[in-house]
Amino acid sequence: MASKIQKTIARQKEKIAEGAYYEAHQQLRVVASRYVKSQNWDAAIDILYEGSLSLLKAGQGGSGGDLGCYLVDVFEKAEKSVDAENKGKLLSILRTFPPEEPTRKKFVDEMLAWTTKFGEYPNGEPELHHVAGTLYAE
Repeated sequence: MASKIQKTIARQKEKIAEGAYYEAHQQLRVVASRYVKSQNWDAAIDILYEGSLSLLKAGQGGSGGDLGCYLVDVFEKAEKSVDAENKGKLLSILRTFPPEEPTRKKFVDEMLAWTTKFGEYPNGEPELHHVAGTLYAE
């Protein structure tokens, strides 16, 4: 199964490299949605994480941000804990956002809301607050 997910990610990365951003974004969203419906959380998370990073690195802040927000939504639906791996994925995406991208604020808000629900801190994960604040200060 993992190879199927990796093939999907590789195919979409090729589309992104070719400049077919919209097509890649939509296909990543559809595939992830199918995995969410079947509650294959890890597959959906891998696809959304890799897709978000790839689109953000290609300068597609809106599309990359949309997949990043969808990733946070999947974390909530799957009731994923606020652990080092999940925080690492979100921080990687957050650091890849262009500073002027409007979707970044929505991503930060949703990311912090998830940490208040599934983390140990009632006001959200301090590390994520710190990184977000540092990025806004720059």
